[in-house]
Amino acid sequence: MKKMPAHEVPPVDGQRGSAAQERAEKLRRSAAAASERSLSFLRPRVYQAWCNLRVWLPFFDTPNRRAKTIRYAHSDCRTGFVWDVDLPQQCGRCGRTDNLRGEHFETLVRAFEYPLHIAGFAALLSAGVLLLAFVAFTFGMWSILLSLLILTTVINMVAGALLWMKSWDEEVSLRLFACPDHVDALREPDLVVHDNELSIVLPSERLAEAAMEELKQRRRGKLRAGQESAAARPASGVTPPAAIPIDRHAVPARPAVPDLPPIKLAGEEEDDLLPK
Repeated sequence: MKKMPAHEVPPVDGQRGSAAQERAEKLRRSAAAASERSLSFLRPRVYQAWCNLRVWLPFFDTPNRRAKTIRYAHSDCRTGFVWDVDLPQQCGRCGRTDNLRGEHFETLVRAFEYPLHIAGFAALLSAGVLLLAFVAFTFGMWSILLSLLILTTVINMVAGALLWMKSWDEEVSLRLFACPDHVDALREPDLVVHDNELSIVLPSERLAEAAMEELKQRRRGKLRAGQESAAARPASGVTPPAAIPIDRHAVPARPAVPDLPPIKLAGEEEDDLLPK
């Protein structure tokens, strides 16, 4: 009997099953890697959006997180679109001021212009369209229902594009300190830029209170320096420029008017003619 070449021998059932399992395992690994990449891309952006929403609408914020939040105005520590924040040199957890280790953080924060107006208008418009879609679903108007759902999607996409167009990146640079016991807990704080203010969620309320006290002293110093400079301006000895004389043309004198005799009325003339 003639033997078949080795490369023409058909695979047995066990080999076929192992090859199928290998292909399934490769597909599973590739799907898991794609899912992990998607989550790593979406997770920080969704968390940043949640942080922004907490600043835009304080109703969603919690009291303990609000107590650890400090807000810097644009006149405090911003130059152009760069925030350079000076925080107190103390441990962010326990408040120690000796044997500290610092870590410098630099990040880009997305700032938005009129975010509540754009999102609120899109939400109201979408709610109205969805109400009409519910009416269409109730009466079985499926083509109209599909059109309204597509319109809702378009409204949200346009609102998202408009939010992206009305936004920009601002650089934030800050330095946090920690004692040797809490150095492993150093993390980049939550940062939000909104309405020309930088909101920072610090690790503890103690650090937030110390940072607020330093910020108040810095603002008082700027105010005092401005008042002193304003008060020193009049006493600087600079005399104002002399007034520029204006040449006036001589006005000719009025001609002398001779005194005329008094005008007598008709009755007075008759009285003069009567004999006295």
